[in-house]
Amino acid sequence: MKIYLPCPRYYIVITTILICIHTGAMAQTSSPAVGSCNTRLAGQLEQLMAAYAANGLFNGSVMITRQGTLLLKKGYGFSNLAKKEPNTASTKYALYSITKPMTATLILLLAEQGQLRLNDRLSRFYPGFPAGDSITIYHLLTHTSGLYAYNNDNSMPTQSEDAMIEFLSQHSLEFVPGSQWRYCNTGYYLLGFIIERLTGLSYAEALQTYLFTPLQMQQSSLDFRSLSATRKAQGYHFMFLDSAQQASTYPYEELRSAGGVWSTAGDLYKFHEAMQRFRIITDTSTSKAYTPYKNKYGLGWFIDSIMGCQVVSHSGGAAGFRTLLVRVPEKDICIILLANAENMDLEPIKEQLLRVLFAQPYEIPHNIHLPIRQLNAIAGTYQLDAAHTLYITRIHQQLTGQVSGQQPVLLLAGNDGKFTVPGMKGYLEFIANGQGKYDSVRFFRKGRVYAGTKITPKWGISGTATPNDWNGPDIMLLPDPNEPKRWRVLAVNLKNGLIKFRFNNDWTRNLGKNKNNAALIENGQDISVSAGTYNIILDLTNPGNPCWKMTPVIP
Repeated sequence: MKIYLPCPRYYIVITTILICIHTGAMAQTSSPAVGSCNTRLAGQLEQLMAAYAANGLFNGSVMITRQGTLLLKKGYGFSNLAKKEPNTASTKYALYSITKPMTATLILLLAEQGQLRLNDRLSRFYPGFPAGDSITIYHLLTHTSGLYAYNNDNSMPTQSEDAMIEFLSQHSLEFVPGSQWRYCNTGYYLLGFIIERLTGLSYAEALQTYLFTPLQMQQSSLDFRSLSATRKAQGYHFMFLDSAQQASTYPYEELRSAGGVWSTAGDLYKFHEAMQRFRIITDTSTSKAYTPYKNKYGLGWFIDSIMGCQVVSHSGGAAGFRTLLVRVPEKDICIILLANAENMDLEPIKEQLLRVLFAQPYEIPHNIHLPIRQLNAIAGTYQLDAAHTLYITRIHQQLTGQVSGQQPVLLLAGNDGKFTVPGMKGYLEFIANGQGKYDSVRFFRKGRVYAGTKITPKWGISGTATPNDWNGPDIMLLPDPNEPKRWRVLAVNLKNGLIKFRFNNDWTRNLGKNKNNAALIENGQDISVSAGTYNIILDLTNPGNPCWKMTPVIP
């Protein structure tokens, strides 16, 4: 059973030394006053990023420019934690959905060449396709087509164009094209196929011909999984300082023109420059791309503003990586954030960087170190309501919080006893009872207060081999009286099928098999079992190496 969890929001920062960045590779300012301003900005930007990295809140590469002047270009943390290989400014990352602005740019270029029109119907390319007369290229570009979304459950076949079209033909539209907005990779898959039909090139060849080669983007291509090169980042499901879990990136067939590009910060800057100087498409086509249709989305770009200036951006996020390309065309500002861990929330970082660049007040979040005994006392499981549980875990000298269905986020400890998650605009208060034990929590957010009580949860077994299938209730395990971190169940009857270990009847925390060895890992693979009666032990005495044992009970 696959578990897909959304990306969290968090950051923690401490103050660090100001470092001014200069380079001869970018345009230099001639005015001493402007030069002094850039030096100040470079120091402030470096202060922020170095602090995020020092607390495990950013692990990746960053590049920031203004009017062609380089303000910051640097790598932070590790591209491969096990090998202690550092991220650099030249590290290669899977971009995922930053691919979409590139796909949209190619479509607009083909429109300029007269090979298509944005109001062309899908039926032009796929005659007989159901509802093909009601879906336009424009709908595909703006996520308003109503097509079945690949994001639904990943059941759509992606191995070939024919297989995808056959699958889509059997699914009715989810809404009338143009009437609603729903982020949809499917539309961008089809745009890639349309590019191939019109150019006679594969999507990869078209990108190389029309984008990468003219812009000298020599460190960009497709199919990150098969890339064998130096400075390639390893992706992680999560990374908390020296604690991490590796992720396996998706095969190219599941990404294509919706998310298949890999690149570097430097190459993405070349893309920014080309868009800024209208070197790929005209200013007229660019204006169309930057015009929002629904949900602040244009043609391959999210559209926002800051202090009256338009901000165009696109993020990327899937297995192992979080990426963000932010541009302010009017000010010629470019921010590139590439992270190789899914728990890196780049939005709060972006917001603070923009505030620096626009000379607005900005925050450097701080965290105080509490005694380990206090952190251990707070850690535990708190029931917020019937559907939501809050899991608090200590990692080193900090706590992480994880709400049901979400990934863990770092909590900032304040002098006032409050724990915050900046970007969430709320805080947590843990309350001790008369005996000094923390037994409840209050969660303040958007003027509301949510209360939770600490509970004593249990590990259990879920799966097709159990009487209740995947959705429980689980077969419960009990702690060993002599070793509370060793859980067991005796003489349990199982069918032929699959199992996983699940905490608190909740898929938020689950253990499955590591495909590389016999150990267990978070969100691991299903465990195959044969029908029979078993004694089962889940051993968590070594948190870094959970394991299990199944012993048949012989009658």
